[in-house]
Amino acid sequence: MMRLIKILNNNTVLVSEQRRLAVITGNGVGYARKKGDEIELLPRFQKFVLEKPDQSYSVSTTNITKTITNTPKTDSSIYKDLIDPQPDVNTSVGDSKTISSANLDNSNAQSTVQHYLQVIQEVPPHIIEVVADIVQYARKHLPRKFSDTAFYSLADHINFAILRKEQGIDFPNVLAAEIKVFYPEEYEVGQYAINLLKERLKIEFDINEKSFVAMHFANAELGDDFPQFMEITKIISDVSQIIRAKLNIMLDKDSLSYFRFVTHIKFFAQRVLRNEQVIEKPDDTLFDLVKDKFPEILTGARAIKEYVEANYAKSVSNQELAYLTVHLKRVIDSADEENERINNE
Repeated sequence: MMRLIKILNNNTVLVSEQRRLAVITGNGVGYARKKGDEIELLPRFQKFVLEKPDQSYSVSTTNITKTITNTPKTDSSIYKDLIDPQPDVNTSVGDSKTISSANLDNSNAQSTVQHYLQVIQEVPPHIIEVVADIVQYARKHLPRKFSDTAFYSLADHINFAILRKEQGIDFPNVLAAEIKVFYPEEYEVGQYAINLLKERLKIEFDINEKSFVAMHFANAELGDDFPQFMEITKIISDVSQIIRAKLNIMLDKDSLSYFRFVTHIKFFAQRVLRNEQVIEKPDDTLFDLVKDKFPEILTGARAIKEYVEANYAKSVSNQELAYLTVHLKRVIDSADEENERINNE
């Protein structure tokens, strides 16, 4: 049975079930309820688990409620003590290599859970509800299963897309044509998503956002490929070192902005490893904008381009450089805000 940990609003709550955390959305799920109440998963409700089904954690509901209630959203480490990994009963005590591997997996999983919890705190409830309906539609119409974490990553993405639109910043998706051809079902879900955002939130997105939504579901359906996972991890590590060297900054690996940047690098690395060709467009408006506004940060992005071309023999377009620069700017701004907050305390 699920027990309520925190009411986020009348239609969204955080619960624990068999030592796992989940978000439940649905009309009235949080109405007239209190912490500790049992919640039945009615047909009108949706559940989104934060961990993979084969992972097991013990959950301190007292700490979760206290932390979510009292900690500012800018504190990137707020969920570190909420999840306590349990040892694998099949692991031999004498096998130190196996234990270390398990501990590493648990550590990575905990970090992901912490960031998705923070996403839920940052994304406005009305956006969460729309995203939940998009995911419900995808579950009914996509032929392949996908992880519940697609809900959290998509909520984060759409919230950021809305903020960008309000600021007049447009991200063209250079893979839009390819996505439409290679992922037609996911692309149709993207069409549904932008229609629903227009209907419910009065926000109009174009073909670029449609394809970005499709990319999230396509990525969630791919599953784990360990050799590719290891190579992607290497690319992320190398890129982090390049940024530290070129821009002379220490990336806060516990920050949500770094987590988002890593997500972007993951998509970027997947395209590199699959040898997916990015079609160069003649319109370099976004690239020209970041070149003029953020020349120093663009230097870091160019270093990543040189690394990819030297190690993977794949060219990096101006659009890719622009995306990398924008995401780097976000990481740097977040680090500056955190340092300023610490200095003012």
